[in-house]
Amino acid sequence: MRRWEDSRRKARRYADWFAGVAVTEREATEIREYCPLIVSGLLQTKSYSRVVFRQGRPLDTEEEIDERVKARMERQEVLYRDRPPLLRVIIEEHVLYRPIGGKEVMAAQLDHMRAMAERPHVQILIVPMESETCPGQDGGFLLFTVPKKGVVSFTETKVSGHPSDHPDIVGSYQTVFSDLAAVALPPAASLRLIKENLSHDQE
Repeated sequence: MRRWEDSRRKARRYADWFAGVAVTEREATEIREYCPLIVSGLLQTKSYSRVVFRQGRPLDTEEEIDERVKARMERQEVLYRDRPPLLRVIIEEHVLYRPIGGKEVMAAQLDHMRAMAERPHVQILIVPMESETCPGQDGGFLLFTVPKKGVVSFTETKVSGHPSDHPDIVGSYQTVFSDLAAVALPPAASLRLIKENLSHDQE
């Protein structure tokens, strides 16, 4: 928790409860995320991100929304550096079908996911709707592997975030992530599903 507080103080542009994530992402060699409702922030396009923020924060000014979108895009720069972290994202299939922002915005979002999934350090796994088990029923979460610090888990709500490096808590989320990966489609099949939805949206 002291390490997280140190990180939080280094990222003043973010909400207090999220600031530690921004710094820890830059330190991590591996990032694992489960997204049951929307596309991962690290994989969002600018347009998709703007719609998500606007829908979730209807009272914010346009300037505040602009600042949040800018901060989210800056977070993604970690994926384009010379030695990027390994990113493994598990997404529920229905996320691909919900046209957040409209057909055009969603088509661009799916195309971006396709391009990212083709990068060697990015793996996107889709949990099919036909799966009879739901290992992630308690909600989304992040797992960061940081050199010399171990693994940190992070869960969030609309107004707060909860980091932990307690072995029992981290171990529990690691088990859930493994269970989700076991019921998800393999990377190649997940990529084909993204492409199929992209083709449908472009019709």
